Amino acid sequence: MYVVYESDRNALGGNEDIYCNFSVGGGSNWQGERRLDTDPVAAGHSVYPRVTVGGADGFPTPYVVWMDDRNGPAPFSGWDAYSNFSVDGGYTWGQDFRVDVGDQPGLSDTWYPQVDGMNPVYLYRDLRNGIGDIYGNALMFGPDEADVFYTESLDGGATWLNPPLRVNDDGGWNDQSHPWLDIKPNGIVDVVWYDKRGDPLDRDTEVFFAALLPGAAAFTPNVPISNQPIVAPGSGFWMGDYIGVTVDDTFAHAAWADNRREGLLFDVFYAPMENPPLQGTGIGDETPGPGMGMLKSNYPNPFNPTTTIRFELDGASSVRLTVHDMAGRVVTVLVDEPRLPSGLHEARWDGRDGDGRSVATGVYLCCLEAAGGREWRRMVLLK
Repeated sequence: MYVVYESDRNALGGNEDIYCNFSVGGGSNWQGERRLDTDPVAAGHSVYPRVTVGGADGFPTPYVVWMDDRNGPAPFSGWDAYSNFSVDGGYTWGQDFRVDVGDQPGLSDTWYPQVDGMNPVYLYRDLRNGIGDIYGNALMFGPDEADVFYTESLDGGATWLNPPLRVNDDGGWNDQSHPWLDIKPNGIVDVVWYDKRGDPLDRDTEVFFAALLPGAAAFTPNVPISNQPIVAPGSGFWMGDYIGVTVDDTFAHAAWADNRREGLLFDVFYAPMENPPLQGTGIGDETPGPGMGMLKSNYPNPFNPTTTIRFELDGASSVRLTVHDMAGRVVTVLVDEPRLPSGLHEARWDGRDGDGRSVATGVYLCCLEAAGGREWRRMVLLK
């Protein structure tokens, strides 16, 4: 259940903002309100909110639209339609964005916006032509226009691996592009590419890395190696193929163009990625045991700062639940019990190592060991 409303708490008597609260228990368990407008204008008015709940993957995605005069020549004039949405059910919200697309923000006077649909469609009354016309706009997620795939030939090009291996492991509609690869002397294939999975609007870009170990049937879990997104300066933005990677015996060395310092101007950034462990180290290997159940996906994922990890045991068993970095090193031990009963169990990880220090943003592996079996799941910590 989602409720949206306007409030003047930040400037009593006017200058309203938009808030949302939601319940996961049919109205009995409210999760706390979130402010949705990110209006930098202190005197702006954000009013008349409307909400719908979509989500093509079955997970609730609330969309909210409202009237906003932040661009207007005077208070209560020059209204535009603004929107925000949450991809994790309402817990976190991103930057709000303008829905109406008149050529002159704040002068078209957009009134009474509405939103509905799984992939939301916005309707609003607009005075850009001097009379009240009805306009529509849609926020589309997909189809996914670009993924990264890998194929190889072992006979001089006569035949090729078919079907090819998908390199990016995201499950959403966001695009990946501009892959580069190199091969280490030990046979590991290292790949870097531009990736937009972190931006629900499919604009801002990060640099990701994955490796194909010798004899493996899939690439390693994807790892972001840029520590912040490359922000798209505006519509029609084209980044170009300014990315590359080279390798030595130990590291993949990636370089790319990045505008974090100068907006429309780009600098060259660099990051090394250490060789992932070869098969046989146990990292990523799964071996079922007689008392083994299932290590379920953690929630939320990605997360910040805390995530819950659930696992189910078919029978009573000793249990060890650990978190590892991508090099296989143990970050912390969450559960180490000589015997737990059958059934569903859970543990929480707060993004800290065994000494209580916060760990860096990145991909981590959760390992469940029980009754001689081992299962792994990938977790993404975003800060």
